[in-house]
Amino acid sequence: MGLKDLIKGVGKDVLVTAATVVSGAALGPLGAAAVGGFLSRVMGKVGVDVDPDELSEEVQSEAGDQPAQVTKLTEPETLQRIADKIAERTNQDKQEVLAGLQYGFRELQGGMGVVMGELRGNTQLIAEVLKMAGQADEKTDQLLTHAEQTERSLDEVLRRLDAMERGLDITFRKFIGDYSDPHMLSYDRLMMISRLQRQRTVVASSFGIRYEPSLYVPRHVEEGVFDRFIADSGMSDRNIFLVLGNVGLGKTWFMARMSNRAMELNQPTFFVPLSHGIKSLTSVFKVESIPALVDLIDPILDEAGEHAFIFLDGLDEMDPTHIRHILGALSSARSDSVSFIISCRATDWASNRAIVRGANDIKYYIYDNPKAGELARSLRINTPVSVLMSEFTDQEMSMAMDRYGIPREVPEDLLPLLKRPYIMRLSAQWYYTVGSLPSPSSPEFLDLFAGGPEYTDSVFRRLGILTERDSLYATVEKIIQAKRESLPLNEIPIDPESSAFSTLVSSGMLIIKIDRIGTTISLSPEFLVPLFSLTVLRHQTDPSRIKDMLEGIKSWKPDAGDIVDRIVAEFIMPKSERPSARLSAPVDTEPRSPDKTGFTKSLSQDFGRRTPVKAEDAPVGLTPTPTPTAPGLSPTFTAASEIKATTPREVADILQELINDPDVHVRRAATIGLGLTAPRVKDEHSRIDLLLPLLDDPDSDIRAGAAWGLSLVASSLRNLDYGVELLKPLTDDLEWAVRRRAAFGVGLFGSRMQNESQGMSFIESMLGHNDGQVRAGAAAGVGLGSMTKGDPSKVVDLLLPLLEDEYDDARGGAALGLGLIASALPPGSKAADPLFDLAKKGFGKIRVGSILGLSLASIKHGSGRGIVGAFTPLLDDSSFEVRATSCIGIGLAASSLFEPEEIDSAIGNLTPKLSDEEESVRSAAALGLSYVASRLPREKMSQLLESLLAQTDESVRACASVGYGMAATRFKKPTEKIDILSKLLGDREKEVRKGALLGIGLASTKVRDVLTKVNYVSGGIASEDPVIRKGAALALGISLSEVELDIGVILGESFWGTTPLTHDECIVAGVASSIMLRYGT
Repeated sequence: MGLKDLIKGVGKDVLVTAATVVSGAALGPLGAAAVGGFLSRVMGKVGVDVDPDELSEEVQSEAGDQPAQVTKLTEPETLQRIADKIAERTNQDKQEVLAGLQYGFRELQGGMGVVMGELRGNTQLIAEVLKMAGQADEKTDQLLTHAEQTERSLDEVLRRLDAMERGLDITFRKFIGDYSDPHMLSYDRLMMISRLQRQRTVVASSFGIRYEPSLYVPRHVEEGVFDRFIADSGMSDRNIFLVLGNVGLGKTWFMARMSNRAMELNQPTFFVPLSHGIKSLTSVFKVESIPALVDLIDPILDEAGEHAFIFLDGLDEMDPTHIRHILGALSSARSDSVSFIISCRATDWASNRAIVRGANDIKYYIYDNPKAGELARSLRINTPVSVLMSEFTDQEMSMAMDRYGIPREVPEDLLPLLKRPYIMRLSAQWYYTVGSLPSPSSPEFLDLFAGGPEYTDSVFRRLGILTERDSLYATVEKIIQAKRESLPLNEIPIDPESSAFSTLVSSGMLIIKIDRIGTTISLSPEFLVPLFSLTVLRHQTDPSRIKDMLEGIKSWKPDAGDIVDRIVAEFIMPKSERPSARLSAPVDTEPRSPDKTGFTKSLSQDFGRRTPVKAEDAPVGLTPTPTPTAPGLSPTFTAASEIKATTPREVADILQELINDPDVHVRRAATIGLGLTAPRVKDEHSRIDLLLPLLDDPDSDIRAGAAWGLSLVASSLRNLDYGVELLKPLTDDLEWAVRRRAAFGVGLFGSRMQNESQGMSFIESMLGHNDGQVRAGAAAGVGLGSMTKGDPSKVVDLLLPLLEDEYDDARGGAALGLGLIASALPPGSKAADPLFDLAKKGFGKIRVGSILGLSLASIKHGSGRGIVGAFTPLLDDSSFEVRATSCIGIGLAASSLFEPEEIDSAIGNLTPKLSDEEESVRSAAALGLSYVASRLPREKMSQLLESLLAQTDESVRACASVGYGMAATRFKKPTEKIDILSKLLGDREKEVRKGALLGIGLASTKVRDVLTKVNYVSGGIASEDPVIRKGAALALGISLSEVELDIGVILGESFWGTTPLTHDECIVAGVASSIMLRYGT
């Protein structure tokens, strides 16, 4: 990027300030005036006026003459100290000054990251920037003369920028709780909160938006529709702006750009990456749902006569249960002062069952663009659509080529592909790295397409085609064999209901066509050559098969066949090395320098895990693999990558690496895995030290996981008081999930304390807390801890009134707590009495808690027959939560039955729920049946689990995999079950592979050797697919635990919906943590 482009991208102000820091870092001292002046100007834009000299003085005071220390100015204590001093000197409100400082430093941190990345290794650009910044020629000459020292200084500042962002995140979390207090919330504060929240999600790297304004190509038609939506805001019921489009067409960047446009109109604007969950917004205001947020801000907006915009990006990236809650919330959050802008993949909007049902609830509130709606009809979309993202127009493509620095002279067959934004970006990265652009008809294009030995970023990874490649190649091979342009839907080797099919259609690799004849599937014509080539090359160890496939392609499509033949020959017997370094530019072309900011800043943010790959002869994924587990499919990963860990501490080290994973879901699962592993670490202080740093993580779900992990760790300590000391402060956290998990631990330890009076005082304070989530968490913890109490009558007396609590979750927690206690008491206890009627006639969470508690009690009391009979009618309840919980409850109760006919009857009642319209109910039915299977004689157990694996629904098959793990815990030697599960690691569906990993984790609890446990899941840890890495992280922690199925299932079920984990993940986490929480062993 040249000087002009750099100014355009980050602004002259940021550039000058960064240049001053660079100059000082290399030659000293720090130019405090430049930093202070920048902060003053930026803070002024958000209404916080501070004299630049005063800010410069404070910067100088804190950083001294050490430029690299500027990154330490955002440490929470330092930032607060600066704010206090400035507020006192200027007679301004401390909170307003601190808000302005956060905004200013976040702008500086984001801009410096871009600038420093550009200046590294570019002495000419350094000289131009310094000259523009007014640096003396002598100083510029010194910097260029001492180039090595300058580079080291740049690296030092870059290294510290992450810490700078972390400090800002911690400050924001601590600051926002008081600043957003409902009693103090004004329109000005709401505006400031929106600026900080949007800046944090769109600018900060931790949320992975990766929006680069300098690279954005305006979409004039789509932006015009959004402008009309803004103009109509508040005058129509249609307050939802729906942005649809398939993968890689620019939905997120469009959303980021439009959020900036709304913010420029001085309207409160919030941006939520839904992959992180809605809590990243609701927790800011200490509310739990979108309707509660609207109720809070609506009066403020009405009084000010203003309008707010909430951007919800990536609906398709959420768990199905959360999708239903989000869409249900949008249908009930009606307001004339709040509008929502939501984005989703078009294929998911048309086919994801959770989305389709929820979309029907909001279709009358969607802003209708008839032209987009008409185009969407061909995609089977029957709701209004506001914007349907498409490929670049010719004019937009030309502009994008200029912005990305791609020369006009490109291979003719590549030009049409550059209309796809993701290929434009990938091609620019390739051009920056290699110096030329690959033709889709060349062997080099396979590296760009599928990821080669030197180029791990690829079309496949950008489109989310990771483990789905197996299914794609199998489909291509089937089409080659048939020599037909398309195949009927029922002839392709992929389940049309699977996530793999949805991903491949959304990516454009597979094209679906529906007409009067039926539904057919064909391949993307632009990608025929690379798809054919990759499908042939996956059989490179079988020359005769390659020959047959090539002959088949040539006889069907001669032109494509000749190209594929040449590419395959080049890969198998290369005549020359593929390019791995920048080549000299073509003589007749003066290539523009492409913007590499988005590439060099963090490849892992854009394309997933940064995986080192050794040179090899074929693209990634085409090396010889073991025997396929299904026709035409090969396992996506094996345990070939050896990971050495022989102690729990070394396992903890692996999980800590996964906590730094680029994918937020992997990081969250790794936190849970670390919580399960930490109690096994020998040194007590080390156990705690593993989790304490995570309490400052910007992601609330990681902090909630850390709070839960601390409950496990504290259970393993000699002194339970320390556990309460650690967790009690967290019951006042900004995020409800953290408060609930912490309260669970405090309630648990209070009921387990030897000093009963002290324990009861903690219990009473938690159960009487003014926050409903604290009461809910504490009630469940008290119930679990009181199961081993000689006389829990005092606790029961405290829990009974909570059954009438005003808060639904608190009522549910009380019912669960009473059920847990009832299971440890004789039949007919006071704890159990009220639960029977509540299970059948109650409302909301109280029914869920009652069903779970009574089901557990039935196992202990031998009353399974009565519970199965009582709860079977609930399988048809209108509430999907009740249906799902009943599936689990009946599964537990049926495991206590002795008569084969009764067991078969319970199985027969649960089986139809495998076809329920709700994914969560189907999963629950599979888990319930899996639990029954785990208690059956070996032959019947295998038959039932095999019948579940034979289902087509991937969530059912995934839960069946977990069932094999449950069954394995019954045997001393789990080798047989682990062998079955290991084969499932090659299944075509990623959810099944993840379920197999979870099952292996459960089965591995019976294996004594730590290294063996690790090797069982090491392939999953090394997988490029984040879903698989997530499963491996959990499985690793589970493998070091001791399992308890019945109580653990109940505990896991209570986690579901209050953690970011899926249903099956919650169950295995509960099973693996129950004994540790109850006994500390």
